[in-house]
Amino acid sequence: GLDMTKAGYVIFSDFGWTPAYHQQCEGRIYGRLNEAHGAISYYVVGANTIEEWIQSILEKKLRIIEQVVEGNDSPDAGKSLGYELIKMLKADMRSRKI
Repeated sequence: GLDMTKAGYVIFSDFGWTPAYHQQCEGRIYGRLNEAHGAISYYVVGANTIEEWIQSILEKKLRIIEQVVEGNDSPDAGKSLGYELIKMLKADMRSRKI
């Protein structure tokens, strides 16, 4: 089988819908406690693409998660990723006058 704990690099060419997806993938190549060796992650993101928007949303969601875990209230905690993506698409369409 494929032993991901021996890998030192991971390249993401698309994005999952939650920050946890990427954290889990990175954790799998980082190594186990007794053989942790570190890892480097690369995210392939083109300018002005849907991936760039999703990356922005994921970063925002990660900040919200961190605030909630630390016990701070976040005004954006109830918003869905789909809602944020639609809002970004509408803003882009308005700016391009489509």
